[in-house]
Amino acid sequence: MFGGLGYQDADKCAETANAVVDWHIAMKRGQRRMLANSAVDWLRYATEKVKVRVPARGEHSFHVVKNLLGHRKVRYRSIAKRAYYRSPSHSGRYTSTR
Repeated sequence: MFGGLGYQDADKCAETANAVVDWHIAMKRGQRRMLANSAVDWLRYATEKVKVRVPARGEHSFHVVKNLLGHRKVRYRSIAKRAYYRSPSHSGRYTSTR
């Protein structure tokens, strides 16, 4: 199972404690920065990049498909707000006219 920083403690979670999974979780940015300039650390850095790149490829394709099908985060909650934000002259926050 590949995962980014959000999966740091996934193996300790109660839901996944009994799962037989080989976890490939990327290290934290601070730990990655502290790697020295030796050949071994360069290889560790390269493997960390692969750990992050694998899930990103899948997530990007799902993001594109969801956008094509219209599954986006809802931003406008009322007709007045929608008209206000879509107008080219809005200059900031929505203010209610009540």
